[in-house]
Amino acid sequence: MNALRKSLIWTAMLVSSKLFAFEVMTFDEAIKKSGGEKPVVAWVHAVWCGPCKAMEKEGFTDEKVKAHFSDFVLADLEETAEGTRDFMTSHAVRGFPTLIFFSPDGQERFRTVGYDNAKALADAFEFAVSGKDELEVLREQIQTRSIADVSQAKIRVLEILMERGRDEEFMASVRRAFGDMELFGREAEVRSLRSLSAYLKKDYEKARIYSLASIASAQNGEEAEEALGMLYRVLGKLKRRDEILKTAEAVQKEYPESYDTTAARLYYAGKVDKGLDEAVLAAESWLGSHRNHDKADRLSSRLADAYADQGFPVKAVKIYEELVRKNPDTESYQKKLKRYQAEVNS
Repeated sequence: MNALRKSLIWTAMLVSSKLFAFEVMTFDEAIKKSGGEKPVVAWVHAVWCGPCKAMEKEGFTDEKVKAHFSDFVLADLEETAEGTRDFMTSHAVRGFPTLIFFSPDGQERFRTVGYDNAKALADAFEFAVSGKDELEVLREQIQTRSIADVSQAKIRVLEILMERGRDEEFMASVRRAFGDMELFGREAEVRSLRSLSAYLKKDYEKARIYSLASIASAQNGEEAEEALGMLYRVLGKLKRRDEILKTAEAVQKEYPESYDTTAARLYYAGKVDKGLDEAVLAAESWLGSHRNHDKADRLSSRLADAYADQGFPVKAVKIYEELVRKNPDTESYQKKLKRYQAEVNS
């Protein structure tokens, strides 16, 4: 990206921030500006992020949301700005947009991830203005049984402990969770959080062990596929990504009827450029017996891309012609069809 383009992007960001009162600054600068008197809200976002743009355009212009702006120091933390990546790591930010509300002394009280609508955003600001701590509120609701979904509240408590870096408390809570009957059936979520916590702490070897344990304990293909996703990220950090294919192959053989594991094997074979022929055969076999499956088109699309990678664009064109016929409004299928047709005609 050249200097002029960078300058234009930052200028647009600064102007945009002024429109809704958020100010480009680091988190430390925001805490300093609060002077120990005003709470701080950090808006972590990315220029390319669609929900971030919707939050800015619709949410931050809502009158009920804007009414609370003067109650906070509003910090704009764009992903490429100075200090933002360090902030994301230290506060376990896992997606865009994320709003984190802090007390004047910099203690996290509440966060939201994603953007639904202006009303939900206004409710979030309303809760934050109250000064309540989400963790304390949830624990009280669990203790008094004053919340409808106790198991979900317990999962959220684990997430908060992880997000706030309370490692010893988090791991102790994880161990208790495995024996908690109210979390029966949600063990995979607990294991996933354990793996993610180690990954965020950059303890990649431990994250690898936890991910493998999650795969071994999976009760279905969907759980196994999610654990494979984490393992792939971990092995990338360890520069041992080739290991993912062996695991994906073993998991797919364990769950041959599972779309998730079949698709995962095909995906990772393409990523590491090994075992693609065998993965293609597995996908063809799955599609042969699941033509009416609601995810058959998605696997067909991946299979077509694999054919193209193998050097058979004609096969890819044939599949995408059928996908476009069945899904005429799916733009991605149309683009892929044109791409592979061009390869065939070149």
